[in-house]
Amino acid sequence: DGFLEGYESLAIEESELRFTAYSSDTGALRDASNVWAVARLRWFARDFVKATVDGDRLLISDLRMGHEPNYVFTHVAAVRGNPHWLETPTELITASFEDRALAQMWQRIWSE
Repeated sequence: DGFLEGYESLAIEESELRFTAYSSDTGALRDASNVWAVARLRWFARDFVKATVDGDRLLISDLRMGHEPNYVFTHVAAVRGNPHWLETPTELITASFEDRALAQMWQRIWSE
């Protein structure tokens, strides 16, 4: 139904690793598996992907590059047809890393 995300520090000894669960639209991913761009992105990311349906578009995010909800590589991989997912020119969605994420990282580095 989704994936887990956890962080471990190489510099700070922590008692236990905690994970947060996030959902992925595995049904849409399965239903669009015959679309070339979906299959190719899954292959490229070795299936470490998140699927999100945004309106009539299927977005595929590479989980290896980023963190929830900000990923470096998120592509529009298919569009909803009637009733099947259809080919569409792939479109890279521009990543927007919030200043908050950077501030949290600096706080962790310097205060913990």
